[in-house]
Amino acid sequence: MSSKISFEYPIKALLSIYQVEEEITNSKPATIFVQEISSTSLKFKSDLKFPLSESVVYKVSVSFFDNEMDLYGYILTSVNIIEQDIYVYQFDYILGKNSTLPNLYDLSYKKNCLDKYDQNRFKKIF
Repeated sequence: MSSKISFEYPIKALLSIYQVEEEITNSKPATIFVQEISSTSLKFKSDLKFPLSESVVYKVSVSFFDNEMDLYGYILTSVNIIEQDIYVYQFDYILGKNSTLPNLYDLSYKKNCLDKYDQNRFKKIF
């Protein structure tokens, strides 16, 4: 099993600032597009610039193959793709005793089933 799952078509999710300097905030969520997920982080792209800081905790709300999740973590790495006016970020999860992390085995299995279905459907259409 792979330790990460990459998506050919990024998955739409919502990102909001959950906490700043240990103060809970109520920020408006922004749309992001998840490109890759692993057991410790996810990679996403956005046309917005987010602060890179350990004092800012973000919340990502995403649904992977009918598995809805709220993930909390930090954004400490970003790359600006100037020609496309897009930022690519790495979101590292905060791991606590009550954390619910993505089950990569289950997600990978569902992704493979959908990929096979799409390939078979494509062959039947043409």
